[in-house]
Amino acid sequence: MNKRIDYFDIAKGIAMLCIIAGHLGNDMANNFVFTFHVPIFFLISGYFLNDRLAVKEFAKQKAKQMMIPYVITWGFIAAGAVIFIAVWLHNIDDVLFTVLNQVLSGLYGSGSGIHDINVDGRIYISSIGAIWFLPALFFALVIVRYFMNRKYGGVWIFFIALLGYESGKAAWMPLSVQSGMVASSFVYLGMLAHKYEVMEKKLPREMKTGIAVLWIFCILFCGKLYLVENMFANGIVDYAGALAGSYIVVCFSRWLEQKTAYIAKILRFLGQNTLIMLCVHTIELKVMPWDMLLSRFVQHGMPAFVTYLSAKIIFCTIVTVFVVQIKKLVYKLRTESSNI
Repeated sequence: MNKRIDYFDIAKGIAMLCIIAGHLGNDMANNFVFTFHVPIFFLISGYFLNDRLAVKEFAKQKAKQMMIPYVITWGFIAAGAVIFIAVWLHNIDDVLFTVLNQVLSGLYGSGSGIHDINVDGRIYISSIGAIWFLPALFFALVIVRYFMNRKYGGVWIFFIALLGYESGKAAWMPLSVQSGMVASSFVYLGMLAHKYEVMEKKLPREMKTGIAVLWIFCILFCGKLYLVENMFANGIVDYAGALAGSYIVVCFSRWLEQKTAYIAKILRFLGQNTLIMLCVHTIELKVMPWDMLLSRFVQHGMPAFVTYLSAKIIFCTIVTVFVVQIKKLVYKLRTESSNI
């Protein structure tokens, strides 16, 4: 089992908050978060990738870790949609079509509305939401694990990433396969960062300055990296900006670990439980009536972005804490029963 490194968990916690912020449609926030907030998860996943398990066993383990939460979250989203239709419309036909549409959306697994498919008006395959990331991460990890010890493995991984990028322009495959193909390049670079101890080395000041300048440039003039759609509006600059931003966020997280206690502890908890946090966030995006719940606060002068972001973070954190405690209780009960 890989030993956790606290500042990586802190970085994941920061990125998770940025994912929530990025779904609020604020242009200024999006120009910042869309430079790094998804790639950093793939990079960190690659940093801790190893070859202790055979490829087949590794794939089984990752399928269990990624796809079971995907299916559970998909089930909650479908149930929420069905309940809404049943309560408000009282139409059995609409309920049946909603179930069908939710099943098709889950099987399709696209995270972006640009890939929605209108079959015949009533049958509509829509975005599954933020959990597109889970099958994409599964494919990315398996690709890199398969090629990591092979001759010219890096060349093959980047070829697959390019194939995923180009093929996505023609047709979008189910379960965000092409996003995973592109993301495999980030996973591979994360693995190389671990191999060559990039985070343990003290880079020259000029190099750090260059990395910071590149990221600031991307924030100010780019900010349009959408792995969910394999869209790099500014080409290689967006890709390089993601690497630069991720590096700076990890360095900042290490500083937080050393200089703060309470803030680092909160972010570390969120980072250790980003899988749960992501699933909760996906569900609340789909089923929570935030406009109805928060309209009064906005009408009384509270900034909409701050109000919605605060409410979502608090909600997702509370539910995540609850789920973590339930998991601990279940584990304790299983352990006690096995010892009887």
